[in-house]
Amino acid sequence: YGRDVKLENVKAFGDSGLQALAASVAEQVDKRGGGSGGKRGGGRPSVMVRVKIPHHSTEFDLEWKAGDSLVDLADENDELLGEYMEGTCGQNMSCCTCHVYIDNDELRELLPKPERSELDMLDLAYDPKDSSRLGCQIKLSPELIEAPVTYEFTIPPGVNNVWN
Repeated sequence: YGRDVKLENVKAFGDSGLQALAASVAEQVDKRGGGSGGKRGGGRPSVMVRVKIPHHSTEFDLEWKAGDSLVDLADENDELLGEYMEGTCGQNMSCCTCHVYIDNDELRELLPKPERSELDMLDLAYDPKDSSRLGCQIKLSPELIEAPVTYEFTIPPGVNNVWN
């Protein structure tokens, strides 16, 4: 039915069809953390993360929720971070459009070491450094939430949202 949903089309589902649809929607809302205005992860533990974009002279803070990667954070905050971080490959580690610098050495030490495939992609990234990581591979774990560290990431100038 696409976006042009009409009452007569919905009535065609019948009572049992509408009940099944309502149950499916409720299940999806629960999976996404429900009660957060349609956004994912309501009620999950979170931390504030500082994102720096020096080539645009901007910095901002965002709420990073447990279990989310930095690409998930960009998806949740499309108007701010999504403008600078694409994640073109769908978090399959086959591009480097989510390349970030981890600004805090303590945080970098707490993260799991990058796999060989991530290092291979970072070899193709714009201006890779020792602090480079793919944002799709950095997830906010319970261990990171508990760590007394500052969460800061810098978006390199060569990382662009390729769709905009």
